[in-house]
Amino acid sequence: MKILIVDNEQLAMKNLLSLVQEYYPNCEVITSDSPSKAVDMFFSEHPDVIFLDIVMPEINGIELAKIFSGKSVIVFVTEHAGFAVDAFNLGATDYMLKPLKKSRFSDSVTKINNRLGHGQSGKELSSIKRALYSINQHINKATNAIIPIKEVGKIRIISIEDIEYLSGSGNYVEIFLKNGQMVLHRESMSKMEEKLNEQDFIRIHRSSIVRFSAISELMTSKRGDYTVRLKNGAELSVSRLCKAEVLSYFR
Repeated sequence: MKILIVDNEQLAMKNLLSLVQEYYPNCEVITSDSPSKAVDMFFSEHPDVIFLDIVMPEINGIELAKIFSGKSVIVFVTEHAGFAVDAFNLGATDYMLKPLKKSRFSDSVTKINNRLGHGQSGKELSSIKRALYSINQHINKATNAIIPIKEVGKIRIISIEDIEYLSGSGNYVEIFLKNGQMVLHRESMSKMEEKLNEQDFIRIHRSSIVRFSAISELMTSKRGDYTVRLKNGAELSVSRLCKAEVLSYFR
């Protein structure tokens, strides 16, 4: 098996190279600190596995992955958590954050071996989901946070930035996106609320959480009940328990 490491940071490459050689002592390992040279090496050496940094001169790791995707197992190793959505959309096997820990690299080796030996099994999809949650915790409540949603044979990535509002439905949450789509996710509303930035979202009901910027007006009835109207025309009831907080937003 042949492994290619692409990273323009010499110290980071040295650390990664040490781990790769420890876990793959019988494999040929080649390195490049130049993205353009890495492309040439890819076509001449045909590596089985590629470890990629993302922020590099000339060509970034995401653009490189578009060239390599489908031909090699790709693992991203980067300081930047915000590219996870793009990485997994390109079929990356794993996404690790620097500085690397040996235990985390060991988990990645398992995923790489699963991909090389058995394809993208259900077990591997579960591992990817756990990795995504780990990344989401690292950038918890950031505008580029993500929500991994398991669907048949794949993991769908939803960016929190794309969410307009959420509605509880039994053991599921209906996630309504800015593009008009609705995605059903098996999760409690309280767990979902923990993932959202409180400066961007407000809970208006036990079963409703809304993005502030999606609200167009607050309506009241003769009985004193309140309803929030969204810019997309949707109308959601405000509960008595949440009314005070909602009213404080409109003052």
